[in-house]
Amino acid sequence: PADRDAIAAELDTLGGIEVTRSYAMNIEVMGEGATKGTALTWLCEHLGERLADAWAFGDNINDIPMLQTAGHGMAMINGEPEDREAADAITEYDNDHDGVARTIMAALA
Repeated sequence: PADRDAIAAELDTLGGIEVTRSYAMNIEVMGEGATKGTALTWLCEHLGERLADAWAFGDNINDIPMLQTAGHGMAMINGEPEDREAADAITEYDNDHDGVARTIMAALA
């Protein structure tokens, strides 16, 4: 984790890649344009569903593009501050207390 930010900053100077992270000790490097947001867009198009109707749940930095793309971007209450800022709403319960399931069930009620 101590070297992560410096390494990520150096990688950001390269073209043709996406750089993100999901945990303090890692760096994720993908091809340019490969994010969870672009994956969600592809999936909705493939299934014939509207992005406005898509629900996405996230708790780490790599989830931000997905939260911003989905019609209902939900940050987990125990997620990174950046996720909570990017989301439309925040779950009432965390990952260890069925936050996703409880949120879905409440929406269906």
